[in-house]
Amino acid sequence: MKKLNTKMLAICGILTAMTVVLAEFIGINLPMIQISFNFIPIVFAAMYLGPIPCCIIAALADFIGALLFQGSVNPFITIISALMGLSYGIFLYGGSPINKGLKALLLKVFHNSKNSEKFAAVIIAFIAVLVDIIAFTLILTPITLHLYYNLSYAVIYAPRVLKALIMLPLETVVIFLIGSQLIPRLKKTSFLKKV
Repeated sequence: MKKLNTKMLAICGILTAMTVVLAEFIGINLPMIQISFNFIPIVFAAMYLGPIPCCIIAALADFIGALLFQGSVNPFITIISALMGLSYGIFLYGGSPINKGLKALLLKVFHNSKNSEKFAAVIIAFIAVLVDIIAFTLILTPITLHLYYNLSYAVIYAPRVLKALIMLPLETVVIFLIGSQLIPRLKKTSFLKKV
C-alpha cells in the first residue's frame, strides 16, 4: 500500500466520485439486467493503491451512492462492497503476496511463451473477477437481499447469473487493459508519478 499523503487522498476522492457517477448514470440497461461500469475506478484503485484504499473507496462509493440516490443505506451491502474492493486489491495489487504468488506460478507455467506476462495478467484478472462474482454477486449479495428485503432467491438469481456471464469476460478484458495500458501511461504523468 502506498503511503498516505495529500495527492493520494485526492486520487481516492476522485475515484470514489467516479465510482458513484458510473454506478448511477453510466451503464447499459437491458430488460432483466443493468450493466454498470463502476468497477473501473475500483479496479484502478486496486491495482494502483492497494487493497485497503480500494476497500475504503468501494465502501464510501456505495454509502454515498445509496444515500444520494436511494435515500437509505443498507449497511450489509456497504460491507459487501468493501469486501469486494479488498478482494480486488488482494488479487490485483502488484505488492500483494497473493498477486505475487499467482504471477510467479503462472510465469513458470508459461515460461516458454514470449507473451507469458500477458497470459499471467489475463489469468489473474479472470481469477479476481471470478472470485468477485462467486463470493459477492452470487453468494453474499443474494443472501443479504433475501434476508433484508425478503426477496425470493428465484427473483434474485435469474438476472444475476445472466449478468455474471456477461461481466466475467468484459471485466477480465477491461482489467487487463487497465493494468497493461492505462496505469503504465498514467504513471508517466506528473500527477501519478510521485504518489
